[in-house]
Amino acid sequence: MKESWMDYPQNLDWIYNLVTDAEPLREEFGRYFCNYCIKSTNFRSKPNILRFAKSIEHVLDITTGRKARILDAGCGYGVVPIFLGLLGAGEVWGIDQDEYEINVFNKLLGKMNPPLLNVHPIKGDALQLDRYFEEDYFDVVIARETISHMRDTDEFISQVLKALKAHGTFYIRDSNNALDLRGNFKHRKHWKRVEEGPVDPNERPPYNVPYREIRRKLIEDRFPDFDQAEKLAEKTAGLWGDEIHKAVEDYINYGKTPNKPSHVPRHPINGAFCELEFNPYALKAKLIKLGFKVKVAPPYFPPSSRITKMAALILRKFHPLSLFMVPSYEIVARKEA
Repeated sequence: MKESWMDYPQNLDWIYNLVTDAEPLREEFGRYFCNYCIKSTNFRSKPNILRFAKSIEHVLDITTGRKARILDAGCGYGVVPIFLGLLGAGEVWGIDQDEYEINVFNKLLGKMNPPLLNVHPIKGDALQLDRYFEEDYFDVVIARETISHMRDTDEFISQVLKALKAHGTFYIRDSNNALDLRGNFKHRKHWKRVEEGPVDPNERPPYNVPYREIRRKLIEDRFPDFDQAEKLAEKTAGLWGDEIHKAVEDYINYGKTPNKPSHVPRHPINGAFCELEFNPYALKAKLIKLGFKVKVAPPYFPPSSRITKMAALILRKFHPLSLFMVPSYEIVARKEA
């Protein structure tokens, strides 16, 4: 693993220069990507960018992904696929259904000089990978901070299984670890804000509106003469799309109140979970059942000081008990032949 800034391709100056000049960044990429870069601890300084690069090298090492064909499922702005392409992956695809984020991904690729020809964005749904890729196409599929947002975890895993070659690797890294009790308390406070408000006004639409308010608007638009939209907006928490309309119809026609849904907020329009917690060992059991050989690994944190090096050593030494003390977990799953 490389140790200094100058060891990396293009010295990583391109990302540092891009994200530290806020006005041009906002003008070219829009204020939402600018806000993301300002808020993200990964890009606030050269040492932070270096640690982020090391975390991507770790992914390549643990998945044997160098020179491999890799898919980043739920790639967002494409920063992870770009770093994967820079640091040794053979061919990288990033898929996300968010049009704005994929547009930013394309613009970032346009900033690369020389061009990064092994990285490819695609706007699409990770629950429908078989629409975009042949079976047995990828050596590695990555779900980095995305599996906790997927509206159908089982279908996502099924799609990954199809997309992977025999003995291919499914890598999961997520910070919604159900074993971390302290983190779970923070999640519930966040869920309440997402559901009821107040939300961050700097978030990008439609994520800058509380979910209850979005449901109320959906109900009022579909049922303009219905005078209990506020009540049903509360009662349909956790439902999305046609589920909301069906629940209101049942209430109007039969007086039937919706069954209490999952307490984890789901976006009323696209069905994405806010932060679905997983017990990594329950997720391991699910993956084994679906055809993977699975290892739950201690989460990797690039060391930045003697203290963080010691903390990383303790996490490894006391794994898996250390999973009760950290928000993140890593899973490396190999597809059986």
